[in-house]
Amino acid sequence: MKKKVALVAGGDSGEYEVSISSAKAVKEQLVQSDYEVYLIVMQGMDWHYEDDDGFRTPVNRHDFSIRCMKNPLPSMWFLS
Repeated sequence: MKKKVALVAGGDSGEYEVSISSAKAVKEQLVQSDYEVYLIVMQGMDWHYEDDDGFRTPVNRHDFSIRCMKNPLPSMWFLS
């Protein structure tokens, strides 16, 4: 069973793009090391999970959960 990891990137500074690029490189290494990686992008009040296809799903900032919008069945993923 793969361990789930939330990889947080982004921010509100001029280093936003560097953070995103670095996170994607780290994600590649973690995926190869048998982790299930969830890229969480933050910018201001916008927090979202971004999948490999670029699809964005909002993150609930109160409990750090995401609701899968691509899946027709209602499911809640908790990243803890």
